[in-house]
Amino acid sequence: MKIRFLSLAMLFTIVLAGCNSKEEARQTIQQAEKELYGKNDQMDFKEKKVDKAIDAYQSFAENYQNDSLAPEYLFKAADLYRLKEEPKKALDIYQKIRDDHPDFRKAPHCLFLQGFVYENEIGNMDKAKTKYQAFIDKYPEHDLANDARFSLKNLGKSPEDIIDQFEKSEQEAKATSQKQESKQN
Repeated sequence: MKIRFLSLAMLFTIVLAGCNSKEEARQTIQQAEKELYGKNDQMDFKEKKVDKAIDAYQSFAENYQNDSLAPEYLFKAADLYRLKEEPKKALDIYQKIRDDHPDFRKAPHCLFLQGFVYENEIGNMDKAKTKYQAFIDKYPEHDLANDARFSLKNLGKSPEDIIDQFEKSEQEAKATSQKQESKQN
């Protein structure tokens, strides 16, 4: 009977310690975010503060992989890596989210953002094309599907080229409309 009681007491202590550790990890994240974002929700982009937040997010996700907050914290870490101009680390995290948390509500965003990062931050159009196409194939009705199609269609074009193309299409549509009006009159 004593052994059974001691075993239950040890198990309770371990579970309680685990809960305290998770709570401490959340408090560490809250403190890091408070330091990073300050009182006005404006980011204080000091590398030490950003690194502290990234470390807190990744530590939580590593230690509590099955917690529903793990993929959310990883997503935040990826955003901070992009702010630090470390796109390869962001790409790794987006892939980790997709691999380890495929049902996470932002998993589709991770795939889209992989294409975006390859296109705009790394300049690898082949990989960007692959990611955008994978996004369209997997999530054809998603809110970002049209953005992926647009990005795929305009891959490698400068913003000026895209604007010129848009203006040209607009002028052609206007000319066609005027021709139809004149035929009706």
